[in-house]
Amino acid sequence: MISKELLNKNRVLTISNSKTCGKLIVNFKANSEGRNTSIIIMGINDRKSTKDIIFIKEIHSEDMSELVYKVYWNCREYGIEIVLIDINGYGKGFYDAFKDRIDGNRVSIRPMNMNRLYTDDIADILKELHSDIEDGRLRFLQTPEIAIFSYDYTFLGFNDIMNSHLETTKLINEIDNMKEICKLGGRLRLECKSNEIRRIRFDCLLLYYGYPLHGKFIK
Repeated sequence: MISKELLNKNRVLTISNSKTCGKLIVNFKANSEGRNTSIIIMGINDRKSTKDIIFIKEIHSEDMSELVYKVYWNCREYGIEIVLIDINGYGKGFYDAFKDRIDGNRVSIRPMNMNRLYTDDIADILKELHSDIEDGRLRFLQTPEIAIFSYDYTFLGFNDIMNSHLETTKLINEIDNMKEICKLGGRLRLECKSNEIRRIRFDCLLLYYGYPLHGKFIK
């Protein structure tokens, strides 16, 4: 879909480049027993001319309220006011819990429909994604091997920051694992080259790019 060489060319960021984000995207990750005990969150700074993926984290908890508060604390840390969540499956429970517990004037959660993005909007999303990557507007954290020399000294939270660099490598691998297939009638769809690589982080990116297509809310 997009060459890994081009993706890696856009790996230019450290977290010290920015401590603010415009949006946070949440996606659920089920464990081997099918219990949803962890989520992937992705913070994107789109307040200027670029779209910078500032952090990617995996958060664990079997308690929905705890997941909500951990997401909220990340929003407060990075000045995030908008959260995007797929409301299919366990996302609906998270959305309801977030609405019940968090003041919408501080952080507003917006429901998205991942199924609709994959069926109706994928061609438009991929067109913009391709353009942003080719023009260098979508930027990623540096590789861990480079990043470890980019920070002048270790500090509180250094481990979490390096984990975001590692998670970015997983995102790059997920993007590289996707292939575009044109179905009968010209309809575009995506498939994984390898089923061993999941698309949890890639789906966060899909939610982000799908959001402007639908205004503020998707019912």
